[in-house]
Order: sequence, then structure tokens, then C-alpha cells
Amino acid sequence: MVTGIADRPSAERDALPVRGEIDLVTAPVIEALVSHATALGRRRILLDLAGVTFMDASGLNALVRAANHAGRNGARVELVGVPPRVAHLLRLTGLHRRFTAPGATAA
Repeated sequence: MVTGIADRPSAERDALPVRGEIDLVTAPVIEALVSHATALGRRRILLDLAGVTFMDASGLNALVRAANHAGRNGARVELVGVPPRVAHLLRLTGLHRRFTAPGATAA
């Protein structure tokens, strides 16, 4: 489950919560969330992954595609609240270097 984005300037610095399992069925929601955030003019998009209980390769792919989309639109995606299992996947794939942000666990 991914929550919506508030269409207000004060939301610029708010992290967007992502919860539950990020798999083949739910991964496209991350891309839609980032696409919507860039359409609202956000240049720094924080995804709070603290509530993610599972992520597979399709979730990782969605993060990369979302970051690519953001980059093409002058924005960047950062991860915060990264759970240990997701941090492990990011390290295994080398994506931890791409999504470095304060709060993105690298241990």
C-alpha cells in the first residue's frame, strides 16, 4: 500500500510512506507515486520504506525506474527508513550507492 501525495507546498519535504509488500502486483504504485510527485513539481522525493515488509526484484526495478523518471524531470528519489532486509537487497545489487540518503541504512 502506498499513500497519496498532498498537493501543497509544505509537502515538499515530507517523506512519502510506502507500506506492505512491494512485489510484481504493487511495484507499479511506486512508479506512479514518483510520477505524481514530479508532476506536482517536487525536486526531492523522499520515499519512507519503514513500513515495507517485503520487496522482491520487481520492487527494486520499480525504484530504479522511478528514479530514472525523476531524473529525467529534474528531480531525485531518496530513501529513508530502509528496513534491514531491503537494505540488504540494495547492497547485494549495488543499488545502495544509487539511493544514498540520510536514514537509508547501509549496515
